[in-house]
Amino acid sequence: AEVNHREGGNYIWTAEQVDEILRGAGLADHVEFALEVYGFNAGPNFTDPHHPEDGAKHVVHLVARPDALAAKMNLSPGEFNARLTCINEALLAARDQRDQPLTDDKILAGWNGLMIAGMADGGRVLGEPRYIEAARGAATFVLEKMRGPHGGLLRTSRQGRAKIDAFLEDYAFMIR
Repeated sequence: AEVNHREGGNYIWTAEQVDEILRGAGLADHVEFALEVYGFNAGPNFTDPHHPEDGAKHVVHLVARPDALAAKMNLSPGEFNARLTCINEALLAARDQRDQPLTDDKILAGWNGLMIAGMADGGRVLGEPRYIEAARGAATFVLEKMRGPHGGLLRTSRQGRAKIDAFLEDYAFMIR
């Protein structure tokens, strides 16, 4: 999720940012908890491969299952979840103020092939004709609108324009 030419710009954090946001939200007593459960104490886990000079940062993730973390911290599951909810709400409010990534609305033949297979299989197994119809509609779109002048499959479509000769994965997933 690239933002302002930085990979992960909307979703990465520093411990200092988390500290400042939580203190600003009146949650100073939750800072150490947040840093521990989200792995900040173990060091950063992400470096933008295109801008290593920016330094390593964190992609927020729970370092263990919530029940295990709660037990380790001598908290009831309810207390643990209440703290985590407050933290998450404060971090989300701050993240929502950041520049947001653009929506990638291109259609990829291969990814559609994966979805088509899943919808068709799911429709068959679950007896849901609407899933099968959705798969059929997507397959029809790819096979009719994402073909080159030579008849071969094209990889991408955006705003009604298909381009780029398909890769092996596009053919494989569509054949499936």
